[in-house]
Amino acid sequence: MKNIKNGWHIVYILIFVVAVLCSIKLAYSQKVIDNESKSELSTRSFPKNQEKRNGIQILCYHRIVKDNSLTNVTKKLSNNDQIHEYSVTLPTFKHQIRTLKQHHARIISMKTAEMMMKSGKKFKHQYVVITFDDCDQTIFENAVPFLEQQGIPYTMFIVTGQVGNYNRGNQMEDWSKIQSLNKKSKLVTFGFHSNNFHYLVDNKPALTLPENYQAFKKDLHESQEKFQNKLHIKSNLYAYPYGKATDRIQDYLQKHGYVTFSLNMGIIDNDRDTKKGALPRIMVTNKSWKQGVLKWLR
Repeated sequence: MKNIKNGWHIVYILIFVVAVLCSIKLAYSQKVIDNESKSELSTRSFPKNQEKRNGIQILCYHRIVKDNSLTNVTKKLSNNDQIHEYSVTLPTFKHQIRTLKQHHARIISMKTAEMMMKSGKKFKHQYVVITFDDCDQTIFENAVPFLEQQGIPYTMFIVTGQVGNYNRGNQMEDWSKIQSLNKKSKLVTFGFHSNNFHYLVDNKPALTLPENYQAFKKDLHESQEKFQNKLHIKSNLYAYPYGKATDRIQDYLQKHGYVTFSLNMGIIDNDRDTKKGALPRIMVTNKSWKQGVLKWLR
């Protein structure tokens, strides 16, 4: 009988240890996700001298979710920034599009924006480019049908090594759906968001570490191959994970004809300096919409 009691004591201790280890792992995972979320929010404040000015503002979205009881309950039960900061409800997204139009901002494709920048002509209006990072499933379910119905052009930046995966609490869309959209839509443009460089090292974006330069070139080649094999297209668009990279990577991409994108607040206006380097792009949250978009709109 004594041996049986001792045996149960050992079992209880093992269960306790496992529970503690699981708690530590969950806490660490949450901390990693929180750090990633904070790192990807748009940096800096919107430049005062760009308010109400003509030019191009590029908007970045991550998740467009339905406004239903499940979404509301999830938000109340979770403090995950992926749900709060990264998610915009579909009604809010539609309202934001309507707001842009009501202020006479012209929503254009990325290709049109490129042509306008290259032309050297002065911007005579306010223009907006809609972009999505990561290629999350909610974008296909909620944002794409609305944009296609409204005839609004948009750009998707794909983490090619994570297509179809469950990543950072979100389900990435699979290649079959991306291929189908590429074939039937005349409004969508695709760009790179790395192959597998969407992570932090000591709270720093992996592409900001000088030692990753050669690995970055290999990673880019892998993304290019997947675009060719899966979509039969090429792209010259590269959105930096977390909006940052080294100057050496920026020089390499620019030398090879790429247009790169940061997550800095601001617009591309008639000042030549705003067209140099990684272009400003605002990650849309409630805060950045008020401080970066509404302050800019006339």
